[in-house]
Amino acid sequence: MLKDSISASPRLLFVDALRGIAALMVTLYHFTGNYPAIPAGPHDVPTFRDLFEAVALHGGCGVDIFFAISGFVIAYSLRNLKATGRNAGIFVLRRSLRLDPPYLVTLFGALGCAALSRLLLHDSAAYVPASWIDCLVNMVYLQDFLHVRAVVAVAWTLCIEIQFYLVFVLIWWLTQRVGAPSLFLVATLGSLTAWSLLIRFQLVPEPLPGLFIEHWYLFQLGMLVCWTLVGRIHGAWLAAAATAAAGLLALRWHSPTVVGLATALSIYATGKAGHLGDWLAWKPLQYLGRRSYSIYLVHTIVGSRVMNIMWRLTGGAPSFSTTLVFMVPALLATLVAAELLYRWVEKPSVEIAKRLKGAREEPPAPVSATRMAA
Repeated sequence: MLKDSISASPRLLFVDALRGIAALMVTLYHFTGNYPAIPAGPHDVPTFRDLFEAVALHGGCGVDIFFAISGFVIAYSLRNLKATGRNAGIFVLRRSLRLDPPYLVTLFGALGCAALSRLLLHDSAAYVPASWIDCLVNMVYLQDFLHVRAVVAVAWTLCIEIQFYLVFVLIWWLTQRVGAPSLFLVATLGSLTAWSLLIRFQLVPEPLPGLFIEHWYLFQLGMLVCWTLVGRIHGAWLAAAATAAAGLLALRWHSPTVVGLATALSIYATGKAGHLGDWLAWKPLQYLGRRSYSIYLVHTIVGSRVMNIMWRLTGGAPSFSTTLVFMVPALLATLVAAELLYRWVEKPSVEIAKRLKGAREEPPAPVSATRMAA
């Protein structure tokens, strides 16, 4: 079991490292996919370029890492809270303080960059919304539902995350209210998992663009990992969800599902080993992990501007070596912008959110000796 009283580290360093890896993956994915190098000539032996592009072009799976981590972290943050309306409200407010200020600053920064690109570079592709209503829709995470173009390209995942939080809070609250909580969880989580996987593997249609359900199984895997480790549920729950995902993988390969499943199971295995607080403590990974949200927000705005310059200078036909050279300043510009956003906006917002605490209940009785840093 995860013992809250044992805190060798004030953070879950393993989870932070996974966040950093996910942010770097998504960044490389957009730099490589949006600004591809000219095709390579025929060759028989795999090259460094083949390896690099194979990894980078699958970097979008970093989003699936984020979704699985999110389920784990949210479940962990509410593990000992009483299911009251007040606590639910505090949770939603804390998540809003965590997500909204960096996103809104990034959104207005994106609008400024787009306006400058049009003015100075005559870049007609730079998106400036036609009306203030489109901006407002983006500000409240409704762009996918209302078919409005996103100002911040990666914000679609935030729309999904908000839905995750609301659905989770509802399940968390109802679980402690219904007369047969185990039966309620089996029916609810089983149905959601089945529906989510069927949509993800294109066996049934998606009911509404932008709806959370397609990605829910990843969030739920993370959630079940936490509940299993803290002793709230039997390990069979996690095994059943993981087996369902793996079973569909046997029928059809799906890289995002593989990565998301591997993320959840790696957190579980590390938690069972008692090392969520000290494994992957390498400082560069921890640096990226702490700033992963800021990196995720700004990389398509700042770093992509550098890659766009390369694209223009090479007439849209850069060599692979030129692409690699430009990725260095693109990454550096992204990290600088992310550092400023983290220091001036994200970190202060997190500190404010930490001051809001809900009424806690007694933690569950220990069921094993697994420990984890709080």
